[in-house]
Amino acid sequence: MSATVFAENPEARELHETGLWAAQNGSFSRAHRLFSSAQEFLVGDTLGIAVQSARIARDDGFTYVRSAIAESNLGDLDKADNALEVASGKTFVKILSAGELPKVDQAYRELAAEHGATISLIGRLSTVRLVMAGPDREEPIEDVYSAAHSALVIGNNGYYRVSNAMVAARHERLFGRPDVMVRWLSKAAVGWSWTLLHDPSNLEATTRTATSRTRHLRNRTTAIESVKSKP
Repeated sequence: MSATVFAENPEARELHETGLWAAQNGSFSRAHRLFSSAQEFLVGDTLGIAVQSARIARDDGFTYVRSAIAESNLGDLDKADNALEVASGKTFVKILSAGELPKVDQAYRELAAEHGATISLIGRLSTVRLVMAGPDREEPIEDVYSAAHSALVIGNNGYYRVSNAMVAARHERLFGRPDVMVRWLSKAAVGWSWTLLHDPSNLEATTRTATSRTRHLRNRTTAIESVKSKP
């Protein structure tokens, strides 16, 4: 959502953006082909390549979430899970190898933001799975959103931070924990204030997503509907 501190491969970026547009407009197979083609341009093991590759893998994975909802295909949720695990692995390995970097370093902060955004999508995938197929008792989903938040508060992207807090609040609305929902809304408000001061280029998008997702919290029914329409 904001300018990257890493150099990006322009061909991969163009294919990625086109694939994302295709995914958002229901052309799921075309989106996967475009994401795959984008990855072919990313050769090497630099931090910048890892981050760009992780972004593409993340959107490829979430495209399976979109198709699972559109086509009522639970099998696509398993594909999404696999793809998002690959994406998170790309950034997690780099976080480990960059451990000597100070956490105020812009490269480290962007890496943390991208990792947190991927973990947040894993949470959103799990929320979708709960709505479509029922509870999965293996891992509490709120822990996934909390893990994402921990990375995002280190990161440099206010949009990711607020978006994660809002979908976590929705999850709590779904499962009847209004007190926890309110705590996540407080985190979203703090994130919005941080964005205003430190990431103003993302402020408009951050405000838009916070406003639209607040409407999803009116009651459990609107929360369920929003999982299907805006996962």
